[in-house]
Amino acid sequence: MTATLTRFSASRRRTAYQRAGVDPVLAGRLIRSFVDRFPASNLLPKNYFCQILKLPPKGLTGGAYLSLSTDGVGTKLLLGIQTGLCAGLGQDLVAMIYNDLITSGSHPFAFLDYYATGKIRPSQYRTILASIDRACRACDMPLVGGETAEMPGLYRGSHFDLAGFGVGLLNREDTLSPARVKPGLVLVGFPSSGFHSNGFSLIRKEIARRRWKLNRPLTLNGACLP
Repeated sequence: MTATLTRFSASRRRTAYQRAGVDPVLAGRLIRSFVDRFPASNLLPKNYFCQILKLPPKGLTGGAYLSLSTDGVGTKLLLGIQTGLCAGLGQDLVAMIYNDLITSGSHPFAFLDYYATGKIRPSQYRTILASIDRACRACDMPLVGGETAEMPGLYRGSHFDLAGFGVGLLNREDTLSPARVKPGLVLVGFPSSGFHSNGFSLIRKEIARRRWKLNRPLTLNGACLP
């Protein structure tokens, strides 16, 4: 019965995302068709959130590994553009990378950003880059560089895109994996401060469908808070 409910729930989620214009089933199938061709170490299973490469290069000795992760903010950017509230986007971008790296037990030590737009707006640019730098400092993963691309014709109006790339170091003895889970260990959970970088195609569709106003905080049922 539990398995049936799980499949039903997953089916409903897929349908909801597809109605919002996102097809996770297709994306997953395409990714899986390529992932077996990627070079990989035997250190971690392939379902980890970052990639692991042995250091130093093949032929030399050493027990350290380089961990790599890349990600973006997604369609939450559209809400930032719509409301003008872009000061938190850098935190979401850095968190996506940092969280993926530490799932392996890695120590993140460097971050690069990618900012692309049709025409640079200095105020918007300064706000976003400052938010990225602030988040990097908060988690001790320095912003060491990146790319700023101005591409008129590809991005219109105030639209822009953000992506990031993070690097971490992992010692074999610090590796986190399901094999290390055993009775007596403590699982610690932290409450979320709200929606962040995932699921915003579906969230934006619901905002439009329910005609919610974004200039006031909302409860989960759509009522405006005082």
